[in-house]
Amino acid sequence: MKLLKVDEVAKKLGVTVGTVKIWARNRKLIGIQLGENGMWRFEQVDIESYLIGDDQISIARPFKWPEPEHHYSFANSKIHNPFGNMKKKSPDPTIRLLKSKEIAEVLNVAVGTVKTWARNGELSGKKLDSNGMWRFQQTEVEAYVNRHKSTLHNPFGNVKLHGK
Repeated sequence: MKLLKVDEVAKKLGVTVGTVKIWARNRKLIGIQLGENGMWRFEQVDIESYLIGDDQISIARPFKWPEPEHHYSFANSKIHNPFGNMKKKSPDPTIRLLKSKEIAEVLNVAVGTVKTWARNGELSGKKLDSNGMWRFQQTEVEAYVNRHKSTLHNPFGNVKLHGK
């Protein structure tokens, strides 16, 4: 699952990029406004619900990170835990750590943007070394996205789009 950019949503809905941004700002389209510059991202399921005229999507579901094929954990490891003390097992073996690249892929932003959010304190993470390697707790990333997710009503009502 990858979040959609404004231009991708505009194409799916058959409207302009400006219209998508206006609907998002006016809370007529469920969106997630990320970062200081206010870039918008959208979950595909929300856009598809609007296309079929589902008026029941007035309250946004919380964003949930996609299930991993594999994940990084400090449980049962002897390596340095950036979220705790050296050579101690993680107090919670279910803590899932994400790389900047993983977050960038799902949120559909550049890796540099994720690192900038972390440096500015917008996104809680831990810098591991001087080379710019960061790790983020999955729950913190989900919380960040959900803080920026809007809840709204269907702007289309009974209007048919694309002959549907």
